[in-house]
Parts: sequence; C-alpha cells; structure tokens
Amino acid sequence: LILGLLGISSDHMQRYLESKGLGDRLAGVFRTGETMDLLAVENQVFAWTDKESAPRSTRDKGAFHLESDHLNQVGIALIPERPGGVNLSGGLLCFRYRCAEALEPVIIELKPLGGPPADNGLIPNEIFTRLAATNGRDEEIQVPLPATPGLSQIKEVVITHQPALKGRPIALSITGAWVIIPR
Repeated sequence: LILGLLGISSDHMQRYLESKGLGDRLAGVFRTGETMDLLAVENQVFAWTDKESAPRSTRDKGAFHLESDHLNQVGIALIPERPGGVNLSGGLLCFRYRCAEALEPVIIELKPLGGPPADNGLIPNEIFTRLAATNGRDEEIQVPLPATPGLSQIKEVVITHQPALKGRPIALSITGAWVIIPR
C-alpha cells in the first residue's frame, strides 16, 4: 500500500515477479495482440461513388480524405496487403474520423477471401453504425468482433454510405483505421 501511494509499486512488483520467474506469465495474461494499420502505405485505400457524384479523394500519411459537393452514394475500401487475408476473429476494429455532417446509415462490410461462402446467411459480416458530426475534432468508434471462423480470412474492409437525401455534400476524413488482432 505504501509503495502504491508513493507511485513506485509497478517497478517493485515487476522486479519481484522477475525474481520469481513470473514476468513472462504476467505479460502473457495482459498481451493485447498485434495491431494492424489498415491505412498503412503498403495497403490499398480508395473510394468510389455513383456516376453523378464528383468525389475528390486524397491520401496522406496515415489518413484518407473524401469530399464531394453532390453525393448520392459512396464506398471506401481498405485492402490489407496480406496473402490469404487477415484473421479478424475475436479482434477489435477501430476507426478514427472527422466528419462535417453526421452520416447515417454507415455500413462496414468485412469481405472474405474468395467471396462469401454458400451459407453466408448464418453470420453476417456487416456492421451498421453512424458517424457523428465532429466539428473538426477526431472521434473514434470501436467494434469488438466475434470469434468466428467467418472472420478468419478477410480480404478487405469496405465502408459504404447512401444518404437518405440524395445530392448532399460530404467532407469525411478517416484519420486512423486499425485492427487489434488477438494472439
């Protein structure tokens, strides 16, 4: 208790665990897993819209920006460069974004390698959410994913939005996109 009040208990506890040979076991209990950056330079990131929309998209270090004065439908694909896809089963999907106006509904689809299996109606790979208006600051959404074989070979993460009122402007920046994959 005294060490805790002094703020030095973590260092002493770590030394104690190492002296007893328990440091690796404690690290194994609190292991968070591998973090995979979906906006990494080696990954493909691109947007598409319907024919009437005129999108302007740019990509800089760690961010993807999309603007349009007249939007009917938009999609953004994040494709990790990993042969065999990515195992997202039991992972945590995270997005950081800035948005001028609220976007609702937003669908995040986790597309499996080789297309959907014949029994794809059993477990959907779609997440329905909304993106709030952020007033120029970053907001974040986190989605815990279930541990299921249907998420073991994901080839791309696709974000789509189709506004209820067609022809509205959009200004969206994805400033971070990552997955924490359990070990």
